[in-house]
Amino acid sequence: MADKPAWRWSRRSVRRPGWDKEQVAEAFREWRAVEQYFQQVTDPGLVDHAIYLLKAAEEKYRVCLQNARHRGA
Repeated sequence: MADKPAWRWSRRSVRRPGWDKEQVAEAFREWRAVEQYFQQVTDPGLVDHAIYLLKAAEEKYRVCLQNARHRGA
């Protein structure tokens, strides 16, 4: 029988990228940039695109912030 490792794998032992303070700040900057884009768009097709981008950026920021708080970053 092979020797078992002294440690056990767990989700907590794996560092998840993108959930530290720097990544939260970057997601916030992206959200604000898309918000400015939304304010300037006049073409109806681009307005729909801007809304899509804005929702995605908001969700990315929310998830990054939530996970950073959860991890205590």
